[in-house]
Amino acid sequence: MDNERQYSLTIPSERASIENAVDFAEKVAKDIKLKEEESDNLAISISEAVANAIIHGNRLDKKKNVEIAISFKKNELSVKVRDQGGGFDPKKLKNPIDPKNITLESGRGIFILKNFMDSVYFNFKKDGTEFIFSKKYKKNSFIK
Repeated sequence: MDNERQYSLTIPSERASIENAVDFAEKVAKDIKLKEEESDNLAISISEAVANAIIHGNRLDKKKNVEIAISFKKNELSVKVRDQGGGFDPKKLKNPIDPKNITLESGRGIFILKNFMDSVYFNFKKDGTEFIFSKKYKKNSFIK
């Protein structure tokens, strides 16, 4: 699949929107013909990024939105999740596999993303935070 494809979704900052983001990710995965495991990993990654944006970034403020933009070209998928929050310091994130943090209910989202994606980075702006991640897929990642 060589042609470029673009997808976007804007959702309000409420917990129910996380499921809408997962449905969106699954539709994109189906459209580009990702195999089930890769599709699941994409859905989990988008779910984690969107949950962080809604809960931590926008603090469940329904007046604020989360924007999801996905670009697919030449076997590479790029995702941008943008909130309208005040940002955070990535250096202050706790290590979720440290024994003292293992039982915490939150704090694994970015760790999960870094394990499923090839690159993960943040772009902090005055009017929000962009969470950008990408994955380059091998030919055997797709349904023929």
